[in-house]
Amino acid sequence: MRKVLATAVAGFFTLGAFNLPVQAITRAEINSLSYEQVKGSGLANRCPEVIGEESIPLSSGKKYKITNLCLEPKSWQVDPNSD
Repeated sequence: MRKVLATAVAGFFTLGAFNLPVQAITRAEINSLSYEQVKGSGLANRCPEVIGEESIPLSSGKKYKITNLCLEPKSWQVDPNSD
């Protein structure tokens, strides 16, 4: 039964039911929303999209701290052959 369920779920994902495009949202857009707009929407669990291609020069010998780092996959797949 477990293997049948796993196969059904894998097929569901493989057919693209969850292969929808991810809608990017920026930090400014998140900050502009009220609590009621975010509540139940799933946006609280989303990473903001970084816009731009700038770089930050780093000096050797200095310590740096990264804050508000959020990593979110843009797409994912399920291996139907995994146990």
